[in-house]
Amino acid sequence: TRRDPFEVAALFGGLGTGEEIFGEEITDLSQWLRERLAQKPAAPAPAEGTAGPLLVTAAGADDDDLVFGLARLLQKLPRKVQPAASDQDIADQPEAPVQVLLLWAGAAPEAVSARLDRMPAGASATVLILPGGDEKAKRRFFREGVVAETLPAPPDNRAAALALLQRLDLLPAGDA
Repeated sequence: TRRDPFEVAALFGGLGTGEEIFGEEITDLSQWLRERLAQKPAAPAPAEGTAGPLLVTAAGADDDDLVFGLARLLQKLPRKVQPAASDQDIADQPEAPVQVLLLWAGAAPEAVSARLDRMPAGASATVLILPGGDEKAKRRFFREGVVAETLPAPPDNRAAALALLQRLDLLPAGDA
């Protein structure tokens, strides 16, 4: 099957089986199309939120149990879930990009700020604001580029944890 080069360009696709580009004469456009279509297509970019690990952490020791409880609920996801206690350094992560999920219940506001300051380079962060601690500071929490979500309680089962991640766009709907 012979195809008009403008038709092929309009489709933004590759050549089908047995197809070739033709023209009355070789032009720069037809040469460009031949070269472009002969190349292997680039691998699709990973879906947003699934490229690197999900780092679940806390800013204070009072919240560490919440971190490990949520991490247990999220085991066996298609993406790596990595819990980190509040005293663990999170700045150097071998896999990137990292998404940080910071659980905040009893930690001091200064500890939350300090933890966010030590995020891995290029990481995105979501803070789950839970009951406890300085409620006034939590209501006033704002940090450029950080998503904050207030919850009445931490997820208590796997289905609730997965639904939360999907709602926050940290897990595509089909990856549960």
